[in-house]
Amino acid sequence: MNFYLNILIESAYVSSIIPFGHEPTFFAMLGFGNYDMMLPVIIAVIGSAIGASFCFALGLLMKNIYFKTGQKHLSREKYQKASQIFSRFFMLLLPFTWIVLLNFLPLIAAFLGKRARIVLPLVILGKIGYYGFCVKTGKPI
Repeated sequence: MNFYLNILIESAYVSSIIPFGHEPTFFAMLGFGNYDMMLPVIIAVIGSAIGASFCFALGLLMKNIYFKTGQKHLSREKYQKASQIFSRFFMLLLPFTWIVLLNFLPLIAAFLGKRARIVLPLVILGKIGYYGFCVKTGKPI
């Protein structure tokens, strides 16, 4: 049971903005091969959802602080333009937040005013695909 708690914690911090690598407990269980990996995949996806939600909440907090302070270096027009560019090009990258350098995308999405009901399901679908692929192939990408 301790392995499952480790998987939850590791997948949560890996999916947050902390740029660490992959979940060692999940991949150790996968490597040894004596485990039914359905429960670890579900727990890892839940942990990843928690980490992505943390990033999204941090982005909302940053947005609120930024617009409440009087020192704005980004005009409303530029903010809207950045939001449009993100919607057009970078929303497609949200399912790929399992790549370590893309962990910050939920934060940027929240800062640019995207809704959690759109961002978080895309992230979760990407994590389901990633963990499913890892279990099917037996190794991380």
